[in-house]
Amino acid sequence: MVPELADRFLGLNGEPKMYGRNSALAYAIILLYYLRVEKSNRLVFFIIVNILGVILSLSASTIILFAFLSIYILFISGKIKGVLVILAVTPIAYFILSSSTFFVEVTKSKIEKALLGVNNEIIPGEPKFFTRFDVFDRLALVYLYENPQYIITGVGPNLISLPASQYVNSLPEYTTFAERGGIDSVPNVMVNNVLARSGLIGVLMYIFFFKRLYRLSLRDKTGFSKGLVVISIAFNMVYFSVVLCFITGIVVAINIRRHINLRDT
Repeated sequence: MVPELADRFLGLNGEPKMYGRNSALAYAIILLYYLRVEKSNRLVFFIIVNILGVILSLSASTIILFAFLSIYILFISGKIKGVLVILAVTPIAYFILSSSTFFVEVTKSKIEKALLGVNNEIIPGEPKFFTRFDVFDRLALVYLYENPQYIITGVGPNLISLPASQYVNSLPEYTTFAERGGIDSVPNVMVNNVLARSGLIGVLMYIFFFKRLYRLSLRDKTGFSKGLVVISIAFNMVYFSVVLCFITGIVVAINIRRHINLRDT
């Protein structure tokens, strides 16, 4: 196991942030279904379990995703009091988590870095906005910024880590990657990932896909399909998953078909 992960809760995901993101995704979908389609005690149990998963992960990206999805789902469901409760509980949760050394030293700094741009060192010639991203997204963006000829078509599927690895020696915080010979993963954020692999052409195709999917989801009068599309987009903006996009499309289509059949009967 990687030393920095020795004291982290991983579940069966290999790394805490993936465990946390999956928990946040499951939580959001179940909460949306509970509020828009069917209420049951079993769903409440699963919601609580996944909230615990989010907390145990101590992942900065997970906490941001969890907060956004919670507020969004409660808001579209007319649960304004729930939104206010979350806003009120957030400082309390922050105070409690501050008792964790790891949260203070790692998670807190990552949240501040992503949202506020605090204590971000800049690679020579790099736009400051890029510093808010994780290493894989950041170095990919730096490479594309310095090589704009790839903006239209990208550098190819999952190849961006090769040329982007040249920047691992730029900052002390990337020493670990420099020792390994470079980065070994693609950008996590959907826009950055698609831009790196297939350029603006790919980005426009995904925009078209989600636009059509969202318009289709509006036919579901329960609001579940529309919420699911937004959840999928939000999750992909934290961790890009083609599989999730595929499954979202299938679920929306099934819901719309069922809605049409019920209307016809």
